[in-house]
Amino acid sequence: MVGVHEKHLAVAHMKELLDYDASTGTFTWLPRKNAYRGWNKKFAGKPAGHITNHGYLRIVIYERKYFGHRLAWAWMSGEWPDHEVDHRNLVRNDNRYKNLRVATHQQNNCNTYLQTNNTSGQKGVTWDKQRLKWRAQIKCHGVMKNLGRFDRFDDAVAAYEAAAVLRFGLFKRQSELRPMNGVS
Repeated sequence: MVGVHEKHLAVAHMKELLDYDASTGTFTWLPRKNAYRGWNKKFAGKPAGHITNHGYLRIVIYERKYFGHRLAWAWMSGEWPDHEVDHRNLVRNDNRYKNLRVATHQQNNCNTYLQTNNTSGQKGVTWDKQRLKWRAQIKCHGVMKNLGRFDRFDDAVAAYEAAAVLRFGLFKRQSELRPMNGVS
């Protein structure tokens, strides 16, 4: 998610307001010289921001909203990211620097959980009831491509995994689940 106002905040100025721990991903407020009375007592040294309804850390600086993952990236790299910032482990408020990477929108969409209506436990693999086979397919650039139908679940998974490596590279998301209907 790209912050609308972040270009208005210089990274150097952000570092005067916030401290960032790259190993934990937490931000804390730094003491301010010209703050109103009580600000430092109330906020300095305390965690900055709050978790949104969507699970992201959001920090308000001078009445502007910033996502924690974008602040973390700017803090560590010295510049605002041109694209989205992806959470490798899918935990939206895990803003440790090693968990973050710049991604295009398409790359970010490759690194997602299984859809809630998935019944096979594997991305890109479904059970074809008419043919009684496992079907592998992959979606790239909005186009669904059929990878084939297979007697064995593991063969369908292998077909999807091979295609995902080619199309998504490092942004490919793996599933650890097995088929739910017991067919293999």
